[in-house]
Amino acid sequence: MWLLVPVLAVGLPPLIYNGGTWWTRAKQRIVPLLSLNGGSISGVGPGASAGSASKADGSSPSAASLPAPGETWAPPGDRTAQVGLAEALRFDVTPAWVMERWPWVSAGLSELPLAGYRVPLLTGASEDDLAGSLTYYFNARQQVARITFQGTTGDARKLIRLLMSRYGFGRRIMNDPALFRYEVPVSKGPAQSYLDLRLDRPKDPYRRFDVTLVIERPE
Repeated sequence: MWLLVPVLAVGLPPLIYNGGTWWTRAKQRIVPLLSLNGGSISGVGPGASAGSASKADGSSPSAASLPAPGETWAPPGDRTAQVGLAEALRFDVTPAWVMERWPWVSAGLSELPLAGYRVPLLTGASEDDLAGSLTYYFNARQQVARITFQGTTGDARKLIRLLMSRYGFGRRIMNDPALFRYEVPVSKGPAQSYLDLRLDRPKDPYRRFDVTLVIERPE
């Protein structure tokens, strides 16, 4: 319970529900975010000292002031982390945009030669919204080379429609009846861009599916 207090206090989006169901549904959307970097979202990532990457004046970070690996940048004030699905899954963003758009950013990730920036993603409070951790991997030219997401959703149809229309994903039938896979077909080898939806909590309207998404930059 105490782990949820700092998360709710530093800018996650307001969730509005009726009566006594508010807290239960809010926890269903926020709890997956606590797995970010394997721990609670406390303002510093693994290996970073407290407040090591905060900007005291509240200004947006420039390219020269981006956090070093292992640091987490957290601007002061009440700034929402809610970002729409279509806005989040884009390849035309920059590291500075990521810092400006999210109140919590971990830069302690790397997949050479790429540099990763991980953020907590909550796209809304409906069953077809996503909750989890989103990572942008930038190449040496500061272009997004890969986007990954790990989290949950209650209804994946909105996500599937976006991936099909924007990136050319298609359904691939799997032998596992609990696993639904969508991917971008390739001529040789395994698909590099794919979506795995595993039916894990069929009775939970907000977390029916565990979601694993990898999108490689379109050619």
